[in-house]
Amino acid sequence: MNHFTNISDKELIALITGKGETDAVGVLYDRYIKVVFNKVLITFGHFQDSEDITHDIFLKIFLRLNTYKGKSAFSTWVYSITNHHIIDVIRAAKNKNRYDHETDMASFPEEPDDEQMLMIDSSQLKRIMEQLDEEERMILMLKYKDEMSLKEIMEVFKIKESTAKMRISRAKQKAYKIYKEQFKNIEA
Repeated sequence: MNHFTNISDKELIALITGKGETDAVGVLYDRYIKVVFNKVLITFGHFQDSEDITHDIFLKIFLRLNTYKGKSAFSTWVYSITNHHIIDVIRAAKNKNRYDHETDMASFPEEPDDEQMLMIDSSQLKRIMEQLDEEERMILMLKYKDEMSLKEIMEVFKIKESTAKMRISRAKQKAYKIYKEQFKNIEA
């Protein structure tokens, strides 16, 4: 058993950055790999891509470890790097492909309220999320799973308030449209 497993994240970071303890790196990795990988997998939906992206995130985390100041929990810092990296990957893919994901808004129902969104069964929600693109999944996860405020979502995506509202609205509309088309009749 590794003798570093019972010490805090801050102590591990001090051992890594101050003394170069490579075993401590493995302990930090083991503590956060499942959370980071699951977030990436839910966003992108492809196992192999998610493994590669998770590897890149941990590389970024360990290369920046000496910049962690301890003002927030280490888990918050890891989560922030994860979210920003996911958004960077989404942006890079959009810039590379240069295609427009805009959909005819006339085909969408009115925007569902939060209560309607939260009433969707978890197994149905998983199938709905698989049909959304990465950015739509990410924005809905931040809003509903992570319970981020509009301001926090604006900061994560580095967008204006009106843009954040529009993206949340479109993602909700698309998800609810899929729900109504695929599951609403089942419940009737």
